[in-house]
Amino acid sequence: MGLRAWVVGVFGFGSAACVAGGTFGPRSHAVITVEPAGPGVRGGVVRGVVRDLTTNEPLADEPVLVFGSCLPEGRIGITDAIGVYAIHELPPGEYTLQVGSNRVEFRFALSTGARARADAYIDTRSWWE
Repeated sequence: MGLRAWVVGVFGFGSAACVAGGTFGPRSHAVITVEPAGPGVRGGVVRGVVRDLTTNEPLADEPVLVFGSCLPEGRIGITDAIGVYAIHELPPGEYTLQVGSNRVEFRFALSTGARARADAYIDTRSWWE
């Protein structure tokens, strides 16, 4: 259970309005675009850049995991020195992308050979900061 869900669960409905209103500041998010496959392309790919939500700086050495019902064991990538990652040879299906050590999740779908660009902006601060 995420921190926000725990806060709502412990403190009741009054906190729900506070959480929904964005009291904790901007939330991690991703900008995801999917392009259809070119001729003869078989395996799909997801690639992008992972950035700090607050500073917009690229984040190096962040884990990126993609998994779904068509790929239950998942595939993992690590961002390079400029925050770039790529995970290749993905079968068509619906996916969850987990980014960073906080495991922020985003969802997307790929058709056969499609290419997804998922640029993620994640909050790297600890919940108590």
